[in-house]
Amino acid sequence: QLNQLEALHKRALMAVSAEEASRLGREIDALSSDISRRANTVRAALHSLSTPRQPSLARMSRTQQKKLGKTFLEFSGRFEQVQKEYRQKYRQQLERQYL
Repeated sequence: QLNQLEALHKRALMAVSAEEASRLGREIDALSSDISRRANTVRAALHSLSTPRQPSLARMSRTQQKKLGKTFLEFSGRFEQVQKEYRQKYRQQLERQYL
């Protein structure tokens, strides 16, 4: 979904009409909300791994949690980077238009 979000950002920056930009903006908002909602679900699942129900599984659970946590942090960082790049390019585009 991050690739889809990135593609929408690029299309929004190249939008010719205000209608198209508005439609793409709504799509970006919807997709961003979906990604955030899913991230919260994953975050809750990772948190539940931190309290294993059986002591014999504690070590395996901690190992899994660390690996999944690292992957999740990488995904979250990439999501934030995509959003940040879009805001920066949008700002630059506005500056070119009005300055």
